[in-house]
Amino acid sequence: MTELDILALAIVAAGFAIRAAHRNFLRFLHGLEDDLRDHGE
Repeated sequence: MTELDILALAIVAAGFAIRAAHRNFLRFLHGLEDDLRDHGE
């Protein structure tokens, strides 16, 4: 494998990781909102 191949794989892997982290972060935010709403009532 050339350095370019490795770089391309790293970029793709980073893209997947960022997308997964973003999805988890949004779920975490929605969970926080629900918790705050429950405590507010």
